[in-house]
Amino acid sequence: MRPIYLAGYDTEQPLCVEAVRALVGIHRRMRIPATFFLVGILVEHNQKELRDLLSDDLFEIASHTYTHCHLESVSPDTVRDQLRRTQGLLQEVFGCSPLGFRTPGGLVRGYREDPERLAVFVEMGFEYVSSQGWGVGRTMPAPIVPSYSYAIQGFPQLVEIPFHGWHENLLIQVHPWQSPSQPLKPGVPQTVEEWTAPFRVDINTTFSQSLSYYSPAMHPWSLHRFDPDCRQVESLLKAAQRRGMEFMKFCDFARRWQLSRV
Repeated sequence: MRPIYLAGYDTEQPLCVEAVRALVGIHRRMRIPATFFLVGILVEHNQKELRDLLSDDLFEIASHTYTHCHLESVSPDTVRDQLRRTQGLLQEVFGCSPLGFRTPGGLVRGYREDPERLAVFVEMGFEYVSSQGWGVGRTMPAPIVPSYSYAIQGFPQLVEIPFHGWHENLLIQVHPWQSPSQPLKPGVPQTVEEWTAPFRVDINTTFSQSLSYYSPAMHPWSLHRFDPDCRQVESLLKAAQRRGMEFMKFCDFARRWQLSRV
């Protein structure tokens, strides 16, 4: 079976909207599916534009909390409120209830030690969570590791889909409050070729270790900061195509993964 490329975008704040327009154009031209993990408050203030851009079967709408809240630092009731508000809003705007959730910030070991929050995710109707995305000691790049279920914790219906390698915003050391016209810092990738290099290495690792999928952590605001046309993303997707990777939305991958375990 060919390795799968999962394109996921953590869509968090107003600077993301312009980038989503560029990303949608790339994915539509290439006919490559993608998952957009949306922060609720961003959707609330950009309902029409995001609905017009993302109401396409090529795209999956998933949750990224209501305020980009780091859930490990708040109570289960706050977790429930963050997710429920986002679920309701996405249902209202897009006419669908998300099947998955990306944890803001990411975790080292996912929710293996947190059955209380796992229970809330299942209560929300999630089929998958994407939360593991750091190396040991919260280091970068995150290892390329396979998916797993939370069956040991009592939730076999919930799949963890880790994200891999560099968080691209950390790779180029940018922050959302920086001006788009501010030059990139010395020593960070300056060209599309330099930007894609570590991600192409990860794709090679996915093949050499016979792993089932690869999914880098992408942030539209940071992608736009590097290149308003997001040409680095198009270049990376073309590299994955040349290697013969399959492309999927996270929800489809989670369901295939579950069926493979039956």
